[in-house]
Amino acid sequence: MTYYGVKAVVQKGQRIDSATERQPPVYSDDVLVAIINNGLWAVAPDVTDAREYSHFYGSYAQGYWLNFDLYNLPKKEIPNCPDEGRVPLEELKKLQGRK
Repeated sequence: MTYYGVKAVVQKGQRIDSATERQPPVYSDDVLVAIINNGLWAVAPDVTDAREYSHFYGSYAQGYWLNFDLYNLPKKEIPNCPDEGRVPLEELKKLQGRK
């Protein structure tokens, strides 16, 4: 499993929408990244692969994750988005302009 930096994905990616059971199309120049949170912290796994998407969506549907937002991230930006580990939810909300 590949994880990216939450802050960098929000800044460099394009938010698609909240996730649904059906994975949206992924274009050849992009990777699909989920920003998921459990109410305390957020992580940004790569869910380009349909099996990974299904795995994370299943855990979201079971209530393990409280939010599941999707971002298209250009492949050329991957080196600029290293995994930073767990990001406190308050930091994510500030980046996304949410309260």
